[in-house]
Amino acid sequence: MENSLDPRKRFKEWVDKYEEKTGEKAILPPGYVLQFLPSRGWSTYKIDTAGSMLVVYQSCGDLKFWRDVAELIASTNKLKCICTSCLLDIEAYIRFFGGKIVEKQEHNGQFRYICKDYLGRKVIATYRGNLEKTGKPCYWVTQYLYELLETKEDR
Repeated sequence: MENSLDPRKRFKEWVDKYEEKTGEKAILPPGYVLQFLPSRGWSTYKIDTAGSMLVVYQSCGDLKFWRDVAELIASTNKLKCICTSCLLDIEAYIRFFGGKIVEKQEHNGQFRYICKDYLGRKVIATYRGNLEKTGKPCYWVTQYLYELLETKEDR
């Protein structure tokens, strides 16, 4: 009888889900760490001490959980920010994490979003290119852990 709790099977299911949803291959680049929990999915990251950031390459599953894990890893290692790659609709992604778009900048038809998270911290989403398979835009999202974004409304 096949064990339905086999983590190898669950991991493959999560990878298949990621690849189907994003149209991109799930990979583990050199220097990155893979974390996997059968009930939560998986995430890959590396610590960039020179840039004082945690770079999250790919995640699948409970994204709010993996975002919290990333913040714990970054703060434990005294890093200033977390950088993720967003393959989803960027405005929906910002709202999903409780963020608010403060300013939307446009340059040559590409956008950059200045945002703040639910704690008022600065978040910048910068256009990185279009996905090869889908042609949809993707973004680098940098969340600053200790830098608040003050707006006119806050004064």
